[in-house]
Amino acid sequence: MTTHSLRNDVDDPAGLEQLIHQAFAEAAFAPSDDARAQAFVASLSTRLLMQGDLQLGNAIGTLIGLRRLEADEL
Repeated sequence: MTTHSLRNDVDDPAGLEQLIHQAFAEAAFAPSDDARAQAFVASLSTRLLMQGDLQLGNAIGTLIGLRRLEADEL
């Protein structure tokens, strides 16, 4: 999926909402608020990257110090 097509999906609130819910669910069991916030950002970044939105996924990941990934690494 290209950045353009994901952005179109994100314009569909259900697509973005699903990604956010999945990231929250994955982060829910972290031991502290800080750890949950970091786990949420990492999960959302990963989900965006896996869907092909390298620009947004990397931008979100850098908020918590994750290294940028290129398409050939996914």
